[in-house]
Amino acid sequence: MLPLGELTLLWREVYANYPVPLPFTEDELERFISMSGIDLGLSLVAVVDGVPIGLCLAAAEVADSWVGGFGVVDAYRRTGIGLALMRRQCDALDARGVAHTRLEVMPSNRARRLYATAGFADRRRLVSFNSPALGLGADPLVVLPPTQLPALHRRLHIGVSAPPWQRTEENVMRAVLRDKLTVLAWRSDLGVTAYAVEQNSG
Repeated sequence: MLPLGELTLLWREVYANYPVPLPFTEDELERFISMSGIDLGLSLVAVVDGVPIGLCLAAAEVADSWVGGFGVVDAYRRTGIGLALMRRQCDALDARGVAHTRLEVMPSNRARRLYATAGFADRRRLVSFNSPALGLGADPLVVLPPTQLPALHRRLHIGVSAPPWQRTEENVMRAVLRDKLTVLAWRSDLGVTAYAVEQNSG
C-alpha cells in the first residue's frame, strides 16, 4: 500500500470529478480510513508503469466486508483496469473467508455497470441527510452517554435491512469514542424512539 501522502493524492485524483466533493487532506483521509475500519493491508492499488492509477479500499470483519473507496483516474477509465482491480479485490476478500461484500454507488455513477459485471447487485436505496446542528432546544431531545448507544443501535435496527457499512454498530461506536461525538436521543412516552450522532463543532 502507498504511504498516506501518496494515497491521498491518488484519492483526490480518482474522485476529482465525483458529484459529491471529496478533496480529502491527509488527516481527513486517515480519519476516514480509521472510521470506516479500512484495512490497508487488504486494500489494493492499481499501478501502470510504476504510477498509481487506481485504488480499492476494503474492510472485512469475519464473514462481511465492504468497499469504502474505489476508482481509477480519468485517463485509464473504460480500459478494463477498473474491472480487473475490483475482481482482484473480490478474490482477496474470498481468500479472507468473506461471504458478503457491500458497497455504495450513486444512481448516476457509470461505475454501476462495472459493479454489476463484477457480480454486485442492487439491494436497497440509501438516503443520506446532512444538517446543521439544531442544538438542544427541540425538547424532548436529550444527550445520552455513549455506553447506551450499542443497545439502542441494536433495538432500533430490528426488522430493518442491514445498515450501510459506515453505520454498523462497530463503526459508529469507533467514531463516537475516537472523536468524542455527541449521542442525541428523541425521548417520548414510549422511551427513546430515535437517535442521532452529532459531530461537535470547533
